[in-house]
Amino acid sequence: EPRRSTVSIIAPAGYGKTMLLAQWATVERRDVAWLTVDDFDNVPSVFLTYLAAALDRVEPIDGAITSALSAHGSRILSAAVPRLASELHRWRRPRLLVLDDLHRLTDRTCLDALEALITHLPTGFQVALAARTRPELPLGRFRADRSLLEIDRDGLAMDADETRALARAMGQPMG
Repeated sequence: EPRRSTVSIIAPAGYGKTMLLAQWATVERRDVAWLTVDDFDNVPSVFLTYLAAALDRVEPIDGAITSALSAHGSRILSAAVPRLASELHRWRRPRLLVLDDLHRLTDRTCLDALEALITHLPTGFQVALAARTRPELPLGRFRADRSLLEIDRDGLAMDADETRALARAMGQPMG
């Protein structure tokens, strides 16, 4: 089965979403750009600036994008997002972009910018979205076009056999 371009990991606090992403990042052969979203990222220019900075740590991006990131309102969608997408297509190797705590991103323009970027990812590029609640992104459309891998609380929870194996490995066998 081909690699899905978008991976959503949605579960309540304490289910190990960030730990799963960190473990993935340590074994991933591709370079990983990581952005942990916070409440201050709900300003499009701030969100896209931090996203560009995360990408820039993996491979330098064109400095001209900085001026596009200062556009206001919906203009940022037509100015900055196409330039960021173009940068990703310029890269010679695919990468992984991790967006952790995505439930904190609630601004509609920020979400539209992220949707546009995900929609225009180059082949082989992946984005992993971790959130406590379902983000306001078109996951149904991604699911329909078979580009989405979904991991939920059931996928993260250990069953009884896994719990016993972990307890044994920790030297605490269960009865």
